[in-house]
Amino acid sequence: MSQNSRKNRFFQGKEHVPDSTCRGIGVPRDDFASTCHVSGVLSTLEQVRETVIRETFGKDVNPEEYTLMDCLKEYKKRANERKRFARDELLLFKNAIEVWEAEKENVDKLILEKRRFRKALERYADEMHGEVLFNLDYSYYRIDSFIDAALILPNAVLLLNLRVPNHDSAVDQDGNLCWFDPYSSKLVKENIRIELFKQELMVRMMLSSAGLESFRVLTSLIVGGDEYLFVNHNTDDVNSGRLGSLEKSLTLEHSTCFTKDEQSIVTKKLWEEKSNFDGSDLSYESDLLDAFRKLQAKV
Repeated sequence: MSQNSRKNRFFQGKEHVPDSTCRGIGVPRDDFASTCHVSGVLSTLEQVRETVIRETFGKDVNPEEYTLMDCLKEYKKRANERKRFARDELLLFKNAIEVWEAEKENVDKLILEKRRFRKALERYADEMHGEVLFNLDYSYYRIDSFIDAALILPNAVLLLNLRVPNHDSAVDQDGNLCWFDPYSSKLVKENIRIELFKQELMVRMMLSSAGLESFRVLTSLIVGGDEYLFVNHNTDDVNSGRLGSLEKSLTLEHSTCFTKDEQSIVTKKLWEEKSNFDGSDLSYESDLLDAFRKLQAKV
């Protein structure tokens, strides 16, 4: 896996494993802090770090007493003491440490933004007398898609997708999410409108199968950070605003079109169709471990 692909996967916003309960209707709800996909990535990053430290200083050491830069200094020392040249391997290891630290920072940032995002949506759902589901991973009639949150409101189903950029980002007039990738030095584009259309189609099919065609289905992308950008599939306009005004940006017309029972049926339907992947089989390739093994073999 390339550095570019590994960095960009944090735009995907995937997290899994709901395990508690939705308000009032007995639908499971997830505990983000302990079971989400992002927390799994964070745990894996820490395991990689501990592996490198223990293989450098011994299996009985406390990993918290050392840093990855301590490992780099130790191998520089060994290379000098043995009068062997491992300049390329040392440089690769140094670069891999920098990538690991940047990736760790990105995951921490994503977790923080997800928590703020979640609290804002829960508050909004309470005020609008609706329900909210998080982390919906679907595979429906050969359509695969992950939805960060689904707001089931009295007048519509609103599908929300959160992206937290790891560098400067913007949304162009064509609805592409654009960001600068410092590792490839290229401008990367993600056509979010295609993904939003796919999600809308998929959820409409789910609701239609349950006789719920009358529900409106809307989709939106939210780009996290200090400024939040919104890209709506149903309009050509791109709106922006801060997190504090998120509820206002999401506000739909206040007319009540559906009963509480109907909203509960929609909520259960969307939850039942969710995939049961628990995030335990997390595939992860580590440039840090690869670089460390090469340095070990050389020194």
